[in-house]
Amino acid sequence: MRCIILFILLSSFSGTPGMNHANKNERRVESLNQPSNLLKGQKIPVEIMVTGTTSYCGGAKPPPELLKKLETPKPLQGKRLYLKKGQINTFNTMVYLEICTDSLGKISIRIPEGKYFVVDEYKKDPWFYTKLLNDYPETDKNCLKTWYEQSDFSFEVKTDTIRNLTWNIHKNCSWEAIPCVHIKVALPQ
Repeated sequence: MRCIILFILLSSFSGTPGMNHANKNERRVESLNQPSNLLKGQKIPVEIMVTGTTSYCGGAKPPPELLKKLETPKPLQGKRLYLKKGQINTFNTMVYLEICTDSLGKISIRIPEGKYFVVDEYKKDPWFYTKLLNDYPETDKNCLKTWYEQSDFSFEVKTDTIRNLTWNIHKNCSWEAIPCVHIKVALPQ
């Protein structure tokens, strides 16, 4: 009987294997400079190079050199992203890993084989979706749901390969940043 009680007591203090016991709600953050000792064995190395381009959002027509500079992909440093399992971003799809690019724009992680996708902070959970519906009643709900369910970047990991992936994130102008909102503006007569 003492063994059973001792086992139960030890089990309740040991927590979940692989979790940080100091804070069980803390997400794992992976980057090139912070490899995790938990991600060894049957997990496959994946490296993603994340770059960025930008739209021209000024007034007058810019010189061609400026447009070329904006269209040239540059490494995105310190970009926080969210890795999820599967292919479709449902409202219930949980974040598998919170990841961040290093100083070279790279993400280096080790994950089991399977299908994965990456989203930014606007699709990591339904808060932004709900905010848009509340702030913009004219939002096309079907369009917004389709936008939310699409991954920003997807890939498949197989046991016999190491993936070296490249992903460019294009930043639109602020007036194009809100998806599925069609604002009608009344012009003065």
